[in-house]
Amino acid sequence: MKAFNLLSLLGVFAMALSSCSEDLSRSIESISFHQKVYDVKVGDTVRLGYGVSPSGISPRIMLESSNEGIASVVSERGLVRGVSRGNAVISVKGIYGGAVATNACEVRVSDVEATSITLAEHEKELNVGDEYTPSYVITPDNSSQRTVSVTSDNESVAMVEDGVVKAVSAGNANIVVAIAGTSLSDTCELNVSNVEVSDIVLSQTDVSIERGKTFALQASVLPENATFKMISWSSSDNSIATVNDGVIQANKIGNCVIYAKSIDGKVTAECNVKVIPVKVTAVTVEKFAKDLALGAQYEISYNVTPRDADDKRVTVSSDNQSVATVEDRYVIAKGIGEANITVTTLDGNFSASTTVKVRDITELMELDYAMGTKVDLTGAYFYKSFSIKNNSMNDVILEGVEIINNNTGNLVASEDGEDLRGVLSPDESRGITLTSRTGNIPSNLTVFWYFRFNGKAYAVSKRIN
Repeated sequence: MKAFNLLSLLGVFAMALSSCSEDLSRSIESISFHQKVYDVKVGDTVRLGYGVSPSGISPRIMLESSNEGIASVVSERGLVRGVSRGNAVISVKGIYGGAVATNACEVRVSDVEATSITLAEHEKELNVGDEYTPSYVITPDNSSQRTVSVTSDNESVAMVEDGVVKAVSAGNANIVVAIAGTSLSDTCELNVSNVEVSDIVLSQTDVSIERGKTFALQASVLPENATFKMISWSSSDNSIATVNDGVIQANKIGNCVIYAKSIDGKVTAECNVKVIPVKVTAVTVEKFAKDLALGAQYEISYNVTPRDADDKRVTVSSDNQSVATVEDRYVIAKGIGEANITVTTLDGNFSASTTVKVRDITELMELDYAMGTKVDLTGAYFYKSFSIKNNSMNDVILEGVEIINNNTGNLVASEDGEDLRGVLSPDESRGITLTSRTGNIPSNLTVFWYFRFNGKAYAVSKRIN
């Protein structure tokens, strides 16, 4: 280490001594390159030889490139490196004895030509949907020809985009890599295969669906990159349930199997389907709009929800058998009073109730009276009108009417004509009118209405003063 340092110091001393010993009686006359043109490859170096006149002097030398991006001066001893293809002028300047001499030469930089391109793989297996970027080596390593194209001879099987190969369908294709501007290339034989379905996983394997309802069955195809993910759906019994794109329609009560099958038919998944009855969710009963006449019967009205429930059977009961009993859907009035009538579904045991009030039929006949004066074409006249209205829920048979003068006991009027005979329906009214132009209609009267109900004769009356 000490010896090296000593030699270094001696070198520096010799250079300094030489500089101080410049012969000032002499000066540089000329400097020239040995060649006017030098050739070099990109990345290589070339030494530019030059000579000075007069001989025997050691001038200070300066080299300069007209384009460092093409040819770069490495040392003042004439070493130049090729940077990129093109031409550059190298100027030399020699200084000695107070004089300056210059000269120049041309440096032509050319590319390092590639001699081969070799792929890392010459055969490759891919699945549909896979991608890969070809790996290759260009020889020599310092070749400046590095622009490479990647192409496919069968784009229906494999496509290339930005140097990336993508497998699009099953088949074979040749993938070619080539160096631009040359005839150099290499080929990889590509074999693309479909990714077969290995399994179908259903969201449900057993499901119960109410008749008339639908259920969406989800299917997952494995592996996720399977080439053909389409599924064929079918039912073992379309009368019980049908399926469309996984949506099951329950048609009638029963059992069947829904199949999800791969397009190639190699993989099948099953879902057991049970179509169950439409369940009852509620029941409502219509309230009695009127009181029920003793001895009458009335069909009770109710609604089971939903309307398409499969089992709409109900039981109808009374909490007071002495007032009202029930036979099938008919409420029969047995005695005066009140009873709660309850409708209960067999499916779900839902119930609803209403209250019935039983009264004597005579209490449900409403008698009315009106009097006044009217005018017709012959003049004014007096009138008294008497009416009967059926406020029960059943028909009665009207048989006639009598009007008695309470003062004399005499019959003032009696009528049993067609207008006052026959069926008197619920909410229907009938009437009779007495008229007089002299105003002598008795004021103290009793009106008797006669009717039959359930085979029995009844009379109702109203006293009018």
